[in-house]
Amino acid sequence: MTVADLAAQESLAMTVLAGNGGLGRQVLWAHSCEMPDPERWMGPHELLMTVGLCIPPDEEGQVGLIARLADAGLAGMTLGDHAPAPRLHPGMLAEADRRDFPVLLVGSNTPYVAIGRTVAAAHASTQTLQVLRLAKLYRVASSHEAPGQLMDALQDLLGVGLRVVDTATRASVLAPDTASAASRAQDARRRDYPLDGADGLSLELSEYAGEQLDSFTLVHLLGVLQVAAGRALATADRMAERGRLAMRAVMEGESPARLREAVAPHGLAEGYVVAALDAVEASGLPRALALAGLPSVAASIRDSLLLLVPAGAEEATSSVASALGLRAGVSSHYADPVDVRVAAREAGRVLSVRSNGGEAWARFDGAAVSVLARSHREAREVVREVLGPLAGQGERVDGLRETLFAFLRLDRSWTRTAQELGIHRQTLVYRVRKIEELTGRRLSNTGDVSALWIACQAWEVLHPEPGRG
Repeated sequence: MTVADLAAQESLAMTVLAGNGGLGRQVLWAHSCEMPDPERWMGPHELLMTVGLCIPPDEEGQVGLIARLADAGLAGMTLGDHAPAPRLHPGMLAEADRRDFPVLLVGSNTPYVAIGRTVAAAHASTQTLQVLRLAKLYRVASSHEAPGQLMDALQDLLGVGLRVVDTATRASVLAPDTASAASRAQDARRRDYPLDGADGLSLELSEYAGEQLDSFTLVHLLGVLQVAAGRALATADRMAERGRLAMRAVMEGESPARLREAVAPHGLAEGYVVAALDAVEASGLPRALALAGLPSVAASIRDSLLLLVPAGAEEATSSVASALGLRAGVSSHYADPVDVRVAAREAGRVLSVRSNGGEAWARFDGAAVSVLARSHREAREVVREVLGPLAGQGERVDGLRETLFAFLRLDRSWTRTAQELGIHRQTLVYRVRKIEELTGRRLSNTGDVSALWIACQAWEVLHPEPGRG
């Protein structure tokens, strides 16, 4: 039944006040509502019946009401010719004409139940079809466990485009393997619906103009997607937790067996990189990667989220991070899992230098790779050749080495270094002279300072502090 069919029923005594261009709109249901926001309670192809209590008295409010009802896809509005009805302003009727949204006046002796029964009788067969469609909807939901296949089947059944997203990160929680014709169409309209019981999740629904999904089917679709989204999130969180434990283990020097399991099916045959990101900003990245079917091997170490990325998954991983607006420092390429901590330090250096500019997925500089220790063997050689006697053990040597590393870390500031070590400035001067004597290097010489700083980094690779990885 169309609005024109309904208006043609002489027994209902209807008069078209505005929106003649929309008389061809389908009417699937008629519902009485006097709430100030009827569009919240009603859906596409439904006819609003009111005695006027939901209509604002001012012209601006009436124009806004028509706009909201039209945007929600309602079939039209009937207004009873009764005392509560406010004066309809010209602007409201003009807006209805502009949007082809039918506004009808109903005779004072016409009960609204008569309108509802007329619509129900006309659509008895339509309701039967809706029940059959729901049966198909639930059959599809029970026969497809893979999220992409489920979304494809639902799109084919309903003729719409579907995607469930995390509203905070815009990461896809449920996405079809194939985009529907509706989602690809230029005239498609997108509407968003929150999923009840799933915080931060929303359905993005794309429809052809004039072919909107009826509210009856939509309610059941949201229920199906809520269950499917819950399963997808639970699976993704399990993958992310497995990856977190694997990353923690390998950072602590344990066997990489758990790591190889976590990156499956990608594997480490082609090597890997480590990416460092801000731990707070990137807190949602592990789940987003798992939802995308990518390895989610990440753990927070201090202020950084360290992510191990197999070489074969790097491009896809960087795309996910970029879509979330994240910046990452990325290590050079490594082959042996034993060097994960070295790679993590490289990535951390890049992040600290380029966090406020440059590429979003910034790689470790090739020039730096040539002079920094990239493996335990190279680290030992650098420590032995540069630190000399300071590479040994003993209370006196340990104190001098600690002094050197603090002096370098604090940009050779005499005051800050003395404060951090809790010693007098003159004591610091004595220790620096002793360091220069034992290493044969001058801390006022740029080349010597560079070599000593590299040796400092190499020492940290070989002797990581507890909790730093």
